[in-house]
Amino acid sequence: MRYDSETMNTNLPSENSPDATPLDESRGESERDLESSESPADATASPDPAEPTFVPDDTVHSLDPRHVLVTRVKEFLGAGLVIGPAGIGLLVLIAFLDLPAPRPALLLLAWVVVSVILLVRAYFWPAKVHDRYRYLVNETRIQIRRGVFWREVVDIPRSRVQHTDIKEGPIERQFELSSLVIHTAGTTSASVTIEGLTLERSTELRNLLVETRVDDAV
Repeated sequence: MRYDSETMNTNLPSENSPDATPLDESRGESERDLESSESPADATASPDPAEPTFVPDDTVHSLDPRHVLVTRVKEFLGAGLVIGPAGIGLLVLIAFLDLPAPRPALLLLAWVVVSVILLVRAYFWPAKVHDRYRYLVNETRIQIRRGVFWREVVDIPRSRVQHTDIKEGPIERQFELSSLVIHTAGTTSASVTIEGLTLERSTELRNLLVETRVDDAV
C-alpha cells in the first residue's frame, strides 16, 4: 500500500497545532523544573574557596618534611665555610713554614677527619632534630617540644603573645617554607621561633594569635 507523504505530514501534529501544545508545555515545564532543581545544587557544589583554618586543639603537630632538606642545605653551607678556609690556611701553613716531616701529614689528617665529621653531621643531624620537634596550639597556650640529647618544653600562654612575624629566607623560599617568630612578654624567652612551616600554616597561626590578642583587648 502506498501512502502520500503530504497526507502523513498532515496527520502528524505540528508545533503550532493544538494537539502539540500539551506535549510542548509539559516538556518545557520538565526542562524548567530540571534547571531550577540543578541551580541550587550548582550553587552549593561550587562555593567560593575558603582559606584553610587551623584548629586550636591539643593535637601535636610535626614540622613539614621539607624542613629536613632546608636544614641540611644550611648545615652543608656552614660546614663548607669551615672546611674551605681551614684547608686553604693549612696548605699555606705547610707551604711557607718548614715543619718537621710528621707534622704536615698529621695536620692534613686532622683536617680530613674534622671535615668528614662535619659533613656527616650536616647530613644526619637535621633528621634527628626534625623527629624530635613537635608543637601544639590550644585555646590557652602554645607548647613547643624540641631537643635531641637535652629535651626542652616551652609553654607560652596565648595571652602573653605580643606580636608575631613570618620570615622567609632565600633557602626556605626555594622549598616554600617559612618560620613563625612569636614575641612574648613576661617570659624567660623574649621570642620563640617555629621553623619548617608552610606559608599557609604560618599565616593561619599568626591570624589565630592575632584574633586572641583582639579578643583579650576587647
